[in-house]
Amino acid sequence: MAKWRVHFMSRALVLIPCALAAAALAGHPGSEYKMTHPEHFKVYEKLSYSYTHSKYNPAVVLDLSALVTRNDTPEDAAISLTTAMAVGDYNSFYRGWTPEAQKTMSETDNAKHHSPEYWTKTWAKGLRGRRVEMRDRIETGKYVIIDMFSVPLHSDSPEDLGEFPWVLVKDSKGHWWATQDLAEDPVLQNWPRPYSIIEKVIR
Repeated sequence: MAKWRVHFMSRALVLIPCALAAAALAGHPGSEYKMTHPEHFKVYEKLSYSYTHSKYNPAVVLDLSALVTRNDTPEDAAISLTTAMAVGDYNSFYRGWTPEAQKTMSETDNAKHHSPEYWTKTWAKGLRGRRVEMRDRIETGKYVIIDMFSVPLHSDSPEDLGEFPWVLVKDSKGHWWATQDLAEDPVLQNWPRPYSIIEKVIR
């Protein structure tokens, strides 16, 4: 039995290098010149995104019964957008975004056949029987993120929380507008997990 095992292992040692060589050749683009088998390496580019985080203490509970239309501060802009959702005022909500974001939103809605009524009904359903709290403020570069949470009126379960962060940017006149500039930004996705590492395979 021992001899069979040694013989089997010796065959495996021969077959493994052959398999590796075949794999290397298969992955080579080919050339008319002689060359060594390709070796595979990686280089890394390290990018960092800095931000500051503050909590509202205590959390700010919004009055959703009346529309607010101010945008002198990031908080004003975020509250205006949220109250527009609560009272079903699509036009005020739409006007709270940058022109670039408005264009993107319109194109997406047209492609998906989403009307303003679709959104007002969605907002009413999502906010019914809930209160909204402003809990976190994140600043990164020229952007401010105001993180809102919707909370059931009769429950404090973490599983019942709904989160919607507003990303605001200031224009040349000092007014703040919602933007989609950070839709794919690591800070927006990962600010609750500082020093997290996101690996993206480029090629």
